[in-house]
Amino acid sequence: GFRISIAGDRITGVAASAAPDASIARSPGDAQTRAAAGAQAALLDVGFDCTNVAVNVDTSGFAAAPGVPATVRVDVSCTVPLADLGLPGLPGSKTLTDHAVSPLDPARDSP
Repeated sequence: GFRISIAGDRITGVAASAAPDASIARSPGDAQTRAAAGAQAALLDVGFDCTNVAVNVDTSGFAAAPGVPATVRVDVSCTVPLADLGLPGLPGSKTLTDHAVSPLDPARDSP
């Protein structure tokens, strides 16, 4: 249980690192690309080896006109085999998640 808790702590903040990257994007597609790159970099920075990394970005805020306050939400999940958490021989895996919201750049392009 302790190792699973530590693994959960290690993913905490990954989305918070990726959300600002998405928030400076000029388009929804660019936001997704930036968030995915930011999440991957954050996972590498913490030395976290996980599989099935998924980065989902809610880009609905881009529908707001430039200058109107809006946000972008980033959800990150990945799967860690339980054996990698110091539980040798234990079958199965644990999916870890994190999310963060960041204000969009008010100078972004019009939708």
